[in-house]
Amino acid sequence: MKTGRNEICHCGSGKKFKQCHQLRKNSQSTQLLYLAFISMAIVTTFFFGNEIFKPTDTSSSLSPKPFSIENTQTLKRPKGDAPPGKIWSVEHGHWHNKNNENTH
Repeated sequence: MKTGRNEICHCGSGKKFKQCHQLRKNSQSTQLLYLAFISMAIVTTFFFGNEIFKPTDTSSSLSPKPFSIENTQTLKRPKGDAPPGKIWSVEHGHWHNKNNENTH
């Protein structure tokens, strides 16, 4: 049977239930509420943290630039003689085999 708020506490302290064990029961509920809130904050930060704290400038010196024909214009033929069986491809900016025209 449930103890009433104004009845003597079952622990034998002589205090009313509302002044003894009911306070402990309420503090446990409050602790569980805080724990649930903190857990949800951690989970939310884990899942959405990258989006929330992402810088607005998306350009980065670490990301490579996409390949384009304009970039190959700066690739110069290496100094010295060609390796045996190779020719320099101006379009691609690297050596190709002399015998196979389709090799990139």
